[in-house]
Amino acid sequence: MASRELLTFDDVGTLLRVLTPIRWKPLQRLRQKGPMSIRLLEWAVARDYKNVHADVRALERGGLVVRSPKGEVSVPWNTIVAEVTLDAA
Repeated sequence: MASRELLTFDDVGTLLRVLTPIRWKPLQRLRQKGPMSIRLLEWAVARDYKNVHADVRALERGGLVVRSPKGEVSVPWNTIVAEVTLDAA
């Protein structure tokens, strides 16, 4: 059985602030193309460097991307599964 890593968020609002629709494209490109610098990712997603950098930082803080010692970013997962409990805490 393959091992699984679990990321958790305090609530669905936090999840949706980190995993915005605009941030899906960098995640997909990194998964498809492999590790790359933010400069190359900027080109791959056709967006401004400043915005891509901010998105990568948010995804990194959320645990969805990792950075190598060389500064390249990558997505080590091929599947993201979200589970939301509707019961009040």
